[in-house]
Amino acid sequence: MGKIKSNLSIEQIHATIDGLCRANIQEIDFNDIIRLCTQLGFIYYDKGKDRKRGSAESFSHPILKGIPGYNGFVSIHLKHGGGSTRKVYKRDFVKYLAPGIRIVIEKQLAKNNPK
Repeated sequence: MGKIKSNLSIEQIHATIDGLCRANIQEIDFNDIIRLCTQLGFIYYDKGKDRKRGSAESFSHPILKGIPGYNGFVSIHLKHGGGSTRKVYKRDFVKYLAPGIRIVIEKQLAKNNPK
């Protein structure tokens, strides 16, 4: 997948998330994930400056506060390894982050398109 833009519609974000989940890749650039999540209204908790241990990165969204199992947050572990770019394993993205992002997308789409 190419670089993800920061001015996508909610439908384009939904398609991008689905594309990332189906893509034949092993890793996803964490900056692309940040870009997608912030467009949906997630708050990114950058622990890089004061991190003492661990490699988990967290995002919060008000929609997830009422959803059991999320407690308002989704998180993912960064891949360990060299290089200047931060990456996550696609399998972790699909298992841990994408379901929470999809919940937010579905709730926002339902809010924007009431029946």
